[in-house]
Amino acid sequence: PVPVKQLVQVTELRQQASRLHLKDVNLLGAQAKLSPVELSEAEVVALSHKIPGTRYLQSSKLLTLPMPVSSGFDPLTDQEVIDWVWKVFMIVFGESLGKTSKPN
Repeated sequence: PVPVKQLVQVTELRQQASRLHLKDVNLLGAQAKLSPVELSEAEVVALSHKIPGTRYLQSSKLLTLPMPVSSGFDPLTDQEVIDWVWKVFMIVFGESLGKTSKPN
């Protein structure tokens, strides 16, 4: 069933976050927060071009990203959120993901 598959996918996301040394991945309201994240100024600028509205607090190593909405301005479905988090991981940590990228 779909809910069971989604639970497995969330577990895979949590495992990937752990491999990336993320202690906090928080999706609340219109924001996603990831920490700790190490980014250079150039990486922050590049990321802000890829995901407008991105903010980075270097002192706390906190990356805040705006959550997307569906075309009808409704919240994303569970599967859309899972897919979006994988996309964020690829954009932010692309080279670090290596062979541990999103499972099929």
